[in-house]
Amino acid sequence: MRAPSNVPAEDSGATRIHVLSDSLINRIAAGEVIERPASVVKELVENAVDAGASRVEVEVEGGGRALLRISDDGCGMGRDDALLALERHATSKIRTDDDLDAIETLGFRGEALSSIAEISRLELLTGVGSDEVGTRVVLDGGVLKDVADAPNPGGTEVRVRRLFFNTPVRLKFLRSTRTEMAHVVDVVHRIAMAHPHVSFRLDAEGRTLVDVAPAESLRRRAEGIVGRSTAAKLRDMAVEDGSLRAEGLVSEPSLHRSNNSGLYLYVNGRHVKDRTFVGAVLAAYRGVVPRGRYPVVVFFLDLPPDEVDVNVHPTKSEVRFRNGRSIWRFVSDALQSSLRGVDGATWTTPHAKALGHESEPGQSRGSDVRPFQEGVLPLASRAMDRAVPPAGSLSGWPGPGGPDPAGSPSGREVEDPLHVPARGCSGATRLTDELRERFERRTQQSGPLPSFESLSVLGQYDRTFLLCESGDELVVIDQHAAHERVLFERFRSSTLPSDAPIQRLLVPELLEIGRPRALALCDQQDLLADLGTEVALFGEDTVALHAVPAGIAASRIRGAVLDLADELVAGSVPATPERLRYDLAALLACHSAVRAHDPLSVEEIRVLLRQLDTTDFAYACPHGRPVLVRFPRSEVARWFVRD
Repeated sequence: MRAPSNVPAEDSGATRIHVLSDSLINRIAAGEVIERPASVVKELVENAVDAGASRVEVEVEGGGRALLRISDDGCGMGRDDALLALERHATSKIRTDDDLDAIETLGFRGEALSSIAEISRLELLTGVGSDEVGTRVVLDGGVLKDVADAPNPGGTEVRVRRLFFNTPVRLKFLRSTRTEMAHVVDVVHRIAMAHPHVSFRLDAEGRTLVDVAPAESLRRRAEGIVGRSTAAKLRDMAVEDGSLRAEGLVSEPSLHRSNNSGLYLYVNGRHVKDRTFVGAVLAAYRGVVPRGRYPVVVFFLDLPPDEVDVNVHPTKSEVRFRNGRSIWRFVSDALQSSLRGVDGATWTTPHAKALGHESEPGQSRGSDVRPFQEGVLPLASRAMDRAVPPAGSLSGWPGPGGPDPAGSPSGREVEDPLHVPARGCSGATRLTDELRERFERRTQQSGPLPSFESLSVLGQYDRTFLLCESGDELVVIDQHAAHERVLFERFRSSTLPSDAPIQRLLVPELLEIGRPRALALCDQQDLLADLGTEVALFGEDTVALHAVPAGIAASRIRGAVLDLADELVAGSVPATPERLRYDLAALLACHSAVRAHDPLSVEEIRVLLRQLDTTDFAYACPHGRPVLVRFPRSEVARWFVRD
């Protein structure tokens, strides 16, 4: 253990404990409140809302490093108040200890402006009412540089430049411009959702990412945030129990996302990420949406202010409930009652809709085109055409005599409604050296596995696992992981020959996904095109899907594209082209591959095995899940207590 470097070698009697300077205290406090550019936007937009603004505009340059400008038409401030607002713990929102137990505003500590000013060059323009003259205040690193008269902006405007210029460690740990912008968009969306009566606009690098007008209802505001097609699948919810009240919009089981970006959770109008709250929501949807997927929920929980403590986290993103168990139960019961209140036939849809991205009637799946990889790519499509409904199948499935005529290539697809994707298939987990070493150790113990093509096919178990025999070993193969590995290597290589056919849709599929997601997708048009998927911006918040790789159902690619949009906007997709190509290839492969419960013929199984022999590493899918497990005869014999 390294010895402290600031302890004197000899006790000189000097005092070693000292009070920090105000400047250092302010910088430490700023580090707790301002984590990234999105933190600045959050604090200043919340101030605008608290000031009674009906219009809030945000402008961002350089992901927030170069410029953040937030303007509003709120009540504004006079010169004295403007100067006081820049002092630490100066606020108009609370005065006494009792006020802290009855907080009804978004801000209350009086830390935001002073913290931002301490780590940036801040310019504040503000004015009151119809006064012609307002006030301009300039600070640089917390030091007051100028106070002067200025034209009244009709509210307040704050310009923040050179963020973190004097805290290089914090500046170093900022992510890419795209990632920081994703956080800014998310902040604006979450505040805008809670305040339908206020208009919000966000511009970045000459593009408008958010532009929502005042709305007369929560549903209208949700349409502007998540898109009309998504909002159409949200059901109204209103539940009251004593002093607890819940209101919001909850998603049908067919609508779910690859991450939790669709959870808009509020306590007394404040967006929170409270574990109790989130846990209750996910518990209500357990068994309703596929494992590893997340619903879209807009949930406003109202309760007496003295029943919740909002002063427990520097960024006020977490709260502490006086009775967490009763809140958990109320939230979960409110959602479950809303889920039960909808006709089951409406809520349960075929798997073609299970990713929440069903086609509109009349949209083309594209003509039959010979796939560029003969034999493997169409496995999923052929399996779907022959899919036999499990016991207790739901309406919309073909009868026992065979697939519905509408399941032909010219009609609708028939897919398994009960398919549950394996957890992690939409994540970013990589195949690690540790996994390779594990397989190498197993190979050393059991000997190398002969070629996949040489395996004797015994059959298919649970329409999910392929049972094969190799010498005295039983080999069990996960059909989804195996097909996913094959497709992943095809996509990742990006060697789709120029003459390799793509499946061009007769009528492009329009995906109304909101402006940030649409723009994020179109930023990756070239990479998507390399992988055989063509998208284009169609209007302000819609993407048109024009083409998909031949032999893969458009519904599969559509699901992958929309999951990619979620990941891009959430900032969880790596920025480097190589890593982005990896993750996108894995995502497309996961959505395109044969799935659990897809029936395969022996010939189709053999085609898949032959293709595994052509891969560089056939023993794990791109997310790190094993493709096969080997059982020697001696181990199988022990199961049955045989020598």
